[in-house]
Amino acid sequence: MRAFIPATLAFLLANLAQAQDLAPRWESIGEMTVTLDGTEYEMVIPYDTQKDRAHASERVMIGNRTFNVLGSVVAPEGKPGKPQLQLTFFVNKGVPNLLSMEIYDDQGFRKPLMIGPDAGKGGFTSFEITAENEITASFAGEMLRMDNSDPANPHLAEGAAPRAIEGRIRVSVPPPK
Repeated sequence: MRAFIPATLAFLLANLAQAQDLAPRWESIGEMTVTLDGTEYEMVIPYDTQKDRAHASERVMIGNRTFNVLGSVVAPEGKPGKPQLQLTFFVNKGVPNLLSMEIYDDQGFRKPLMIGPDAGKGGFTSFEITAENEITASFAGEMLRMDNSDPANPHLAEGAAPRAIEGRIRVSVPPPK
């Protein structure tokens, strides 16, 4: 019986590690570690090799470098799954300004947890960007659940309560096309 337990444990750990690997279609261009209300999530920032599309991008808007980064847990089949964390921010002279942070979970895209102009509070606690668009940052704050079922009237979801979030990100953002 004693040999069975270590063998079973080794099998389960190997399969768990394998389940967290991206399928061949996807490549990781970065990682996020996110802690939401004490629960930690390891996320990847994927690049879709079939569609030639990264889940991290840069655009120049009104003279500022604007970034959008989407991290996802890896689903058992090896593709990006939920929860997902999206960060949108701009950088001016090396200084970041968080525009919004959303978590898309089992509530869907119409009811995200959010930090932004309509809900929550928070931002970057550290931030570094290189000339090669390598971004390393930490963030923290309190998110609130939004109800965006009517896009013309986004509002706090009924019973929305602050949810503590903190995390780290490391990503290599492709240059603008």
